Amino acid sequence: MAFSRRDFLSTAVVGAVSLGLEGEERKKPGPDKAEAAAVAGKRPIIISAANGFDYLDEAFEFLKGGGDTLEAALRVVKGPENDPKDDSVGLGGLPNEEGVVELDSCCMHGPTRRAGSVGGVRNIKNVSQVARAVMEHTGHVMLVGEGAERFAVAQGFPRENLLTEHSRKIWLLWKETHSDWWGPGLSSPDWHKRLHFCAMAGLMGPGFGRILPMPLFIPYTPHVETATILLFPLIAITIEWRRTGSVHRAWLWGFGTLVAVRIVTDLLGASPIAAALHEWITAGSPGAALPPFAYPPLPGA
Repeated sequence: MAFSRRDFLSTAVVGAVSLGLEGEERKKPGPDKAEAAAVAGKRPIIISAANGFDYLDEAFEFLKGGGDTLEAALRVVKGPENDPKDDSVGLGGLPNEEGVVELDSCCMHGPTRRAGSVGGVRNIKNVSQVARAVMEHTGHVMLVGEGAERFAVAQGFPRENLLTEHSRKIWLLWKETHSDWWGPGLSSPDWHKRLHFCAMAGLMGPGFGRILPMPLFIPYTPHVETATILLFPLIAITIEWRRTGSVHRAWLWGFGTLVAVRIVTDLLGASPIAAALHEWITAGSPGAALPPFAYPPLPGA
């Protein structure tokens, strides 16, 4: 069949126009398509820690009504910041070692890809709002310390005493019981001399076995030896506590290790492995007739 150039061009034009009309028809959302698109679209979601649950409903309604995402998030955060009973953030937050409340906060605004943050801020309750102010009113991403506090005051945030009586009592208890835990670590001489003292007490165990009248303590000689070993660290701990009012935790590690060694030794001595070892060592000797934990009779008994 003959097919001219004119027929070819006419067919191509008609085909292109029909495809274009079909594409436009597909783009028109009918009632069913619009409903399906609404179901498949993104829904507003807010996730918070447990202390923000009481403030989620109001923020979610704000977000669902078209409110800004960052504003909705900060509405949740502002609740715990204003709550004096919440010791994690804001008013009533737990202080540092010096008894001063220092707060940090950061925020990110998804639609504009911007961020702001503050760190180590004192005397300012709503630091989450200050972080947003850094994002909106400065060319920085983060301000810290005194500079962040001065910026917050310049932005209209009032200075407040953030240490509540509840948080102060928690801090005082921590200072009384754990303040030395923030000291130097195992490389410190304060650790070395205390651990060495406990280690030397442990090594003195066999010597105590020869100095003390151990036959008189049968069958409790191992426990008497352990009690004698522990007596020396206990004396040192008591002296330190009376002089300083606290006990360095190196003593706890050293004393605890000595007790643990005694417990492990008793458990191993009563295990089947120890019984088999005793049988192997005493095989063919008079000691094989005695139970593993039996002591020979005293002379003249």
